[in-house]
Amino acid sequence: MIFYNKIMREFENIMYRQKSSKSVFFVTLHKSGSTVSKKILENIKSLKHVDYASRVHEDINYSEFIFRRKGYIYGPIIIAERNNILGYRFLDDYISDFKTHLNSKMIFMVRDPRDIIVSAYHSFGRTHPLSSDKEIAKLQLSDRKRIQELTIDEYACNEAKNVRENFRRLINISKKNLDNIILRYDDLIDNFENFWNTLSSFVEINQEIRDSFYKETRPRVELHNDSHKRSGKTKQYLNELSADTIIMLNDYIKEELRYFKYI
Repeated sequence: MIFYNKIMREFENIMYRQKSSKSVFFVTLHKSGSTVSKKILENIKSLKHVDYASRVHEDINYSEFIFRRKGYIYGPIIIAERNNILGYRFLDDYISDFKTHLNSKMIFMVRDPRDIIVSAYHSFGRTHPLSSDKEIAKLQLSDRKRIQELTIDEYACNEAKNVRENFRRLINISKKNLDNIILRYDDLIDNFENFWNTLSSFVEINQEIRDSFYKETRPRVELHNDSHKRSGKTKQYLNELSADTIIMLNDYIKEELRYFKYI
């Protein structure tokens, strides 16, 4: 009976904290660790994780996507230019409307845009899983065919504008909502202690997952070109893009690189 009462008190405390805690939006970009971030979101205390982005690939009614001011953590929500997919467009439009998350907290997670381009070329061009939704899968296959006809440097030149616009939109949202932190995928890989401490100071996270999360996010020693996770290493662009392409990108997205301390 004593044990039962203790469990019930703890349950009531959890429910109280959930009802009183500000909701959090976790906003990121394609190829910036959205898959590994789900373990983070599922282990934030006092908040219930809701992953609407995964439901985009289901046959659902988007009016069921309800965002509450308290008690929830939503994400990962990806800022993306691929607005042909209705569900992504819906989430993208929502997160871009500042009034909808005025009283909420926000976590932004970014990655070196040059590495995003390299990762996207291999992933969207070859290994990214196809949606179970036939219409979305059709769009994915069309995009895959287009990418496979390009060299990685040609793809980088074509994608530079989209990547810059996505980063600028993320910057604008972060400036409007001051109750936020910015995490970098690059720190997750190369400076884990700083990454974890920054996250832990902003939200209450289950510390028991720290070691397992660290192990799960270590990059592969060798490249696996046939896997969704080829490597996970940082600065891959240095080995995969030509010197001329890197110079072009460094100049074209220099403001974004400086803002997130990549140069």
